[in-house]
Amino acid sequence: MGLVHLRVVVGGHCTVVRVAGEIGFRDADLVETRVAAAWAAGGAAHLVVDLSEVPICDSAGRAALVRLLLRVRRTGGRLVLAGVAPRLARHLHVAGLLGWFEVCGTADEAVARVREPYGGERGEQG
Repeated sequence: MGLVHLRVVVGGHCTVVRVAGEIGFRDADLVETRVAAAWAAGGAAHLVVDLSEVPICDSAGRAALVRLLLRVRRTGGRLVLAGVAPRLARHLHVAGLLGWFEVCGTADEAVARVREPYGGERGEQG
């Protein structure tokens, strides 16, 4: 994996993966594989992907996020994005994908959100 780094924290009900670096076409599949493996190894139902250190996420990276979302949902879990930069939020919105994701401003907010039963609005930071 090029200049993308992952930091994983597992805490009972969810796994938090902080991604740092640009997620582009060269690294998107590997990032997806490593995030999915970290989530599966942690045994948690839910996944928080902290993107606060991701300055760029191209279409391949966005597609990887969607595949991760679908994988987590198939098991009855929730994937919450945290720290989404305005540029990435715009790209997700333009692609019609922002509404697919639960989005929080920080990883701590995302962890708190997955503790609650689902019922919040998707695609809103808060």
